[in-house]
Parts: sequence; C-alpha cells; structure tokens
Amino acid sequence: MHNPFYYGRTVEGAAFINRESEIRQISSDLERGQSVILFSPRRFGKTSVIRRVIDKLRKRKVLCFYVDLYTVASLDEFYSRYSTAVARSLKSPAESLVSLMQSLLPLVKPKLVYAEPGAPSIEIEAGLSVLRQPATLRELFESVEAYCAKSGRRAAVVFDEFQEITALDCGSELEREMRSAFQHHQRVSYAFLGSKMHLMNDLFKDKNRPFYNFGKRVELEAIAAEHWRKDIAGKFSAGGYKIDTPAVEAIIDATQGHPYYTQLLCSEVWDRYVDTKTVTPSDVTSVMQTAVEKESHAFQELWDSLSGAQRRMVQVLAREPEIEIYSSDAARKHNLGALSSIARTLGQLQKRGVVTRRDRRYVLTDPFVAKWIALR
Repeated sequence: MHNPFYYGRTVEGAAFINRESEIRQISSDLERGQSVILFSPRRFGKTSVIRRVIDKLRKRKVLCFYVDLYTVASLDEFYSRYSTAVARSLKSPAESLVSLMQSLLPLVKPKLVYAEPGAPSIEIEAGLSVLRQPATLRELFESVEAYCAKSGRRAAVVFDEFQEITALDCGSELEREMRSAFQHHQRVSYAFLGSKMHLMNDLFKDKNRPFYNFGKRVELEAIAAEHWRKDIAGKFSAGGYKIDTPAVEAIIDATQGHPYYTQLLCSEVWDRYVDTKTVTPSDVTSVMQTAVEKESHAFQELWDSLSGAQRRMVQVLAREPEIEIYSSDAARKHNLGALSSIARTLGQLQKRGVVTRRDRRYVLTDPFVAKWIALR
C-alpha cells in the first residue's frame, strides 16, 4: 500500500478529512444567493474545501466559476484570468463559445485560444487604457449575471486569494466596480477566499471600503482531534502498521490539528517505519524533529526578517502559549516594554500572519514555529 498521507497540494477523495459541516454550510449559502467570505491561515485547506463545494453545486446544476488571483500582478492579467474562468466553465461548441464571449465582452473583443483541447483561454485585443475604463470593468463583472439571466441558470463565482487585488495599482477601482455590480446580482453569488487575515479584514470589516460586510464570514479552524484520530489510526492500520493510541495522540498534540502539518508528520512517520510497521510515541517525537527541520528554511527566513522586539515576542508565545501577554508580570518577566509597545509588536506580527488572536489570547499561527524555536 502506498503512503496515503498527502500535503502541499489540494487534496481529494480519501485524503480529504472531515469539513462536512463547512462544505454543507457554504454550499447551501451560495446556492441560495448568499455570498461568503472564507478565510483562514495558509495551508488550512481553503482551496480543497471550495473545490468540494464546487463539485456539490455543479451536481445541483449551479454554474461555478473559479478564479485564482494568487499570481495576478496587473489589470490585464486580472481581466484575462476572470474571463478565461468564465469561458472554461461554459460548455459550448467552439464556434458558439466564441460568439457568446464576444457578446458578453464586446468592448475588449476577446478571442479564445485553445492551447490544449477543451481548455480555452482568453486573448484580449484591448489596451490597458480601455481596460481601466469603468464601462469595461462593469461589462466584465456583469457578464456572468447576464449569461444566467439569458439561460435561466444560477451561478457561483469563487475568488481564491482575493486579498491579492489590494496589491494591484488599480485595486481600489476593482473594489468599487465589483461591489457596484455584485450587489445588484440576483442569480449569482460570490465566494471570497483569503489567507492574509489583516488584508481580508481591511477589505470586509472597514466601513470605508466598498466590500464592508458584503458576505457571510466563515473561518476554517484546525480539524478536531476526534476526526484525526479515526483517520490516522484507520490509514496506518490499513497499511499493516501497529500504532497505539498514545502515538496517534502524540501526532495530534504535536500538530494541534493543523491540516498541512498533520499530513506532513503522518507521511514522515509512515516512510520512516515502513519496514518495521510499528509506531510508538517516542518514534513520533523523533520524526517530529525531522519534519520541523524539513521546514526550517522557511522558519529561518521568517526569523531573519523579524525585528528584535518581534523575535522576543515570538519566543515568548512559543515557550508560554497560555501566557496573558498584556499582564504586567509578562511584560516585566520578558522585558516586553510598555503596553503600547506590546500592542504595536503584536499588531505588526498579526499583519504578517505570524500571530493570530484566538479566544482573547495571542498565539503563533504556525504550530511548527514553536517547535522550531524549541530546537534552537
């Protein structure tokens, strides 16, 4: 039996763990026209969840358009990415699809390019000056609603890593035009996915931004231990491994239910003991160190980029995760400075996604950062 634990990519099938309630909730919301804001730290499985949602909606005859904005760096690239997602999701013969796209986007005179069978992309003839015109953007954002009105269908548009529009020089224009169009749509709902929490909060919680409170907020949290126990024990057992309950608990405790790291640690344990097929808690501890070192390059880059005050804060949170960071005892014991300095440092770390506020406490977003610091 091959190693059944996957990490670092979108997971499907038996590799997908739980999330049934989130998938059911998001699917229901989008199908009835409720837009959704889905956010979580990186590597928590947002894309895997939304792909499940899309599969579910398509089975219910809802049109789905997935737009990945992670690497979009310009307005013309954004326009091409969005329109290409529309073209690829509309199942029509080539001739009628060309005609349809030209009717939906007449201002940019789109051409379909088939680099591979069944996977069209859009080639835009219009220049940047045309793309920046409000009428051109409005045409793009009205295209799916217009198609649905003609066809009598419902649709859902998914923007993955939506916060990346804030890095574009035309980001504010896009926000305004999107909101202006989307708020009037009756047949199309929208899902906005993001992993940079402070940027997502700026987009959707700032009263002065166009998308203020536009959708229902859904936050992905770590997968509950009860679901991991069943999955981990079941997969190891199916592979002929003997792994006792304390060893399974050691894995879950080490990763705190973080999807990426739990899969990573399980994969490393599987490979390390593929010959003996016996796993104990001490084996997990040994493999844990190897797994942390495997990710150490990223942690070292992070550490090198932190200021002295930020490093001190990260060390404190890593070594004392239950600490009341704003208490006078904590400030004095760890030389954290005045409350204003503590707040400033925490704010800087939150913006970078290093620290997350959870249940009135501040914790490190990445559980392996604490493990890495402990090994130094």
